Parts: sequence; structure tokens; C-alpha cells
Amino acid sequence: MLIGRRLNEYQTALVARRLAGTQTHRLLRILAPMFLPLKRGILSRGSSVEDKDLVIYDGVCNFCNGAVAFILKRDKTERFIFSPMQSEYAQEVIERYKVDTVGVDTFMLVKNGQVFLWSGAALEIAKDLAGFWFLFGIFKIVPSSFRDFFYKVFARNRIKLFGGTKHCQIPDEKVLSRFRGLAI
Repeated sequence: MLIGRRLNEYQTALVARRLAGTQTHRLLRILAPMFLPLKRGILSRGSSVEDKDLVIYDGVCNFCNGAVAFILKRDKTERFIFSPMQSEYAQEVIERYKVDTVGVDTFMLVKNGQVFLWSGAALEIAKDLAGFWFLFGIFKIVPSSFRDFFYKVFARNRIKLFGGTKHCQIPDEKVLSRFRGLAI
């Protein structure tokens, strides 16, 4: 059953044949690169051979912990690993990639040696989740400055809306191996 999975090349070709010559076909040819998955990359520039994409999140934010749980549930290929930004591990990665715009409102993805922040990180992650979440890639046509403005407004108020904790939450034992930098 193909429901909940990304279209593979064969299915894409079938859809393209049906839409050939239509306005929709032209639009799909323009937007298709946004939806195609990228190859998995190296986490750190030459210093690690770990074939995972790293998500750095605010470990004391209930919404952020919920977002991590959301990703875990839909990450069938286990391509993502996670680290709370309060950990030394995350701080080392942030320093390694020379990201100077990181704050507690930052959601960060390191994928293929490239850093994605804020809404860009969320859209990149959605592209690789099971289900139809890849369709959110359409929002990449909206300028990142505009997307990030709304992201930052939400991020400033997320603790007020969803609450927070004093310490980073410890994940369930079955997914613990996918977290880095936790003090257990």
C-alpha cells in the first residue's frame, strides 16, 4: 500500500505522463526539486562518518519536545538523531559550524554538512518524514525572511503557550540511542 509514502520514481513518471503538456506539469517540473529527498550526509565536516542528520532543539520546551516526538514517530528510516541545545554535544556542533545566530528560540538541522535554521530546518525535516509531510515543501517558495519572521514570533511565545521544564526531558529507552549529549 502506497498511502503515507513518498511517490517513487515509477509513480512520478506515471503522474508526469498523465499531466504532460498541462500547466500543472510545468509547475511540477519547477517545484519537483524541492520535494525530492537528498542523499544522507556526513554529520560533521570530515570528523565523523555518522550517516545521520542532526536536529538540535530546545530541550526544556514542551512544544520542542513534542516536535521531536512527532519526528520520531514519522521517521521510519531513522535518519534523524537529536540533541538538546543545552548539551555540550550540541554546543560543539554549533561551534564547529560557526553558527552565530543560535539562541534558545533556534531549531537547527545539520544535513549533508549544511546547516538549516528555523523554518528552513522544519521544512527540510518534513521533506524526509513518512506520509504527506513532504508537501509542506511548497512553503519554500515563500521567502525565508518572511517564514522566519513568523517562526520567531511563535518561538518567543512557545513557552507561554505550551509550557516548559527545568531540565531536558529524557526520551524513552527504545529511542534513547538516537539522542546525543544527554546527561543521564
